[in-house]
Amino acid sequence: MKKIILSTILPVIFLGFITAGPDGESKVSGSETKSAKRTVLIIGLKEGNLTSNYYMAANIAERTSIATDSITEVFSREITESITKNRNTRFEFVHTNSTKETINVLSQIQFKYDKEMMVSDLSELKDADFHKLLDTYKADYVLILDHYYLKYEGGSNLFHMVNYDIYNRNKKNIVAGKTYFNTPELMPLVNYEKKYEKTGSKILDQLNKAAE
Repeated sequence: MKKIILSTILPVIFLGFITAGPDGESKVSGSETKSAKRTVLIIGLKEGNLTSNYYMAANIAERTSIATDSITEVFSREITESITKNRNTRFEFVHTNSTKETINVLSQIQFKYDKEMMVSDLSELKDADFHKLLDTYKADYVLILDHYYLKYEGGSNLFHMVNYDIYNRNKKNIVAGKTYFNTPELMPLVNYEKKYEKTGSKILDQLNKAAE
């Protein structure tokens, strides 16, 4: 298994034939416009997958000026936006909505700890449901934000650690990644704009390498 550790879809004109690559991904033979893009479905953090070894939810809410019941959603959105606002010519990004079918599929995704970080587990997700999800969003890949861990190591060392996984259409994990940045303390997330931009760039770099 190849691993790398660490919505609108534009119209595309094909002038050749599409064949399947070794992993079942689309490969283009003949001549194809360089603007062809593949679509990545981003699944944000599951409620409860934002944790800390130091801060309680009330502390996080107070220091970031986020409502307690919106913490996971807001942190997840920061990571998602950091990825999607990167300009690139290879990928388009879409997000899940709250339809009954989508919720049913997402409920089959399990998370388990690998050391101190959670990772996604698709073993309970039926292949038919996985492909239906991809077809619904016309996606070629699924990027799952597994875990956001606020790890405090004393002094001015607060690490924002993010685990994520990327799967292709065969449900094969092509990226098992972790990225992080550190800050002196926890503040409103607008103060970390540049750090989030770098986080998004790192995730996109891993996707680019795995999709070559």
